[in-house]
Amino acid sequence: GALAAGNPAAIKPSERAPATSALLARLVPLYLDPDAVRVIEGGAAVAEALLAEPWGLVFFTGSTRIGRKVAEAAGRTLSPVVLELGGKNPAIVAPDADIELAARRIAWGKLLNAGQTCVAPDHVLIAPGQLAAFTAAYRDALRGMLGKDPQKSADYGRLVDRAQFDRLAAMLSEGEIAQGGRTDADELYIEPTLLTGLPEGAAALEEEVFGPILPLVEVDGIDAALARVNRGDTPLAVYLFSSDKAVQARVTQETRSGAVVLNDVVIHLSSSDLPFGGVGASGIGAYHGKTGFDTFSHLKPVLKKTLWPDPRLRYPPYSERKRRWLRRIT
Repeated sequence: GALAAGNPAAIKPSERAPATSALLARLVPLYLDPDAVRVIEGGAAVAEALLAEPWGLVFFTGSTRIGRKVAEAAGRTLSPVVLELGGKNPAIVAPDADIELAARRIAWGKLLNAGQTCVAPDHVLIAPGQLAAFTAAYRDALRGMLGKDPQKSADYGRLVDRAQFDRLAAMLSEGEIAQGGRTDADELYIEPTLLTGLPEGAAALEEEVFGPILPLVEVDGIDAALARVNRGDTPLAVYLFSSDKAVQARVTQETRSGAVVLNDVVIHLSSSDLPFGGVGASGIGAYHGKTGFDTFSHLKPVLKKTLWPDPRLRYPPYSERKRRWLRRIT
């Protein structure tokens, strides 16, 4: 979007993925004009130095916590910001949902990058009577995609660093493990896990999971699910599994989120025809496709006036006669 709209760009990759950052720094100058695009590596001090400068636009992807700091720093120079943040994206499994389909698609969305995506389903809201069937279907879906041992699967990733591993591993003791739960610190591996029976206030319910742990939260119907969604910060996405059009309409209209996806997860991210972004705690602004072009553009009005005519009617003093004419034409 930035380049398509004619902008130069400075790219600051995350220091938490140093190999990826180094690869970008090596490849970008090979294929893009370094006078137009520059990769700047470094940690928090480098980011702070960059944000001390005035920019045409600051575009940030990351956590809500860091997003607040970026917005505050950019505000000092009145640089506009677009923040693509995270959030606790709920997956609501309605009473009429196809449980096997819901479990399979939720598992797929949760497994992408081992759950380390901003659009991953964060937790499932489900009726108590559906819990056992969903757990079994989720387990079957995992086995179908990753085999008997996910640790040996070439299609399942690892956590980005030890801090992420330690944070997620601590969540495993907060509830009952209904599926998975095995860990390997040396490999930064956490097995795809279902957690049930979590107490209110548990970290897995309060903070964005951003990993392969999926809390299952029991709710008594759609009213309770909507109430729970609306009590929390606005998520980047709300996922609903239901064929009931009335339920679909309620979830779409009675929740506030960056997007609503019906009977699937994550796939809205791949459409260039849809704006992608959050609202409130999950972000400011949107991009992708034409929306991205507009985001990285300034709509500057230009009005060109001819030199003639230049009627004196527009200029004071305003006699009664002038006033009558002005009233007629305005």
